Amino acid sequence: MAQNRYKGLIYNGKVRYVPLCTFSRRQSDKFEVFKKGVTTMDKLSYKYYGDVDYQWIIMMANQGYGSLEYEIPDGAVIRIPYPIDDVLNEYNNKINIALNTQAFTNN
Repeated sequence: MAQNRYKGLIYNGKVRYVPLCTFSRRQSDKFEVFKKGVTTMDKLSYKYYGDVDYQWIIMMANQGYGSLEYEIPDGAVIRIPYPIDDVLNEYNNKINIALNTQAFTNN
């Protein structure tokens, strides 16, 4: 089951904005050619992570294609950060750093 990525962002009962982060490139990363009408981020998430709920990681790793799946052009090469445990550790570390910055805590 996917972790709740908003857990550490709740402050006074409200979810603060989720800071955008990038993921380091790894030799273990996977790549897929996007096929409009066939490829979906939840399918890729399930294929590589065994859970459909990590599609947001794949979208964050491919920010150049926009923030919505339908904006991805046919034939685009999608990077899937891998393995998931390393990616989640990196994400959590970056979120913790963001949470400890003055600019973030004022939101």
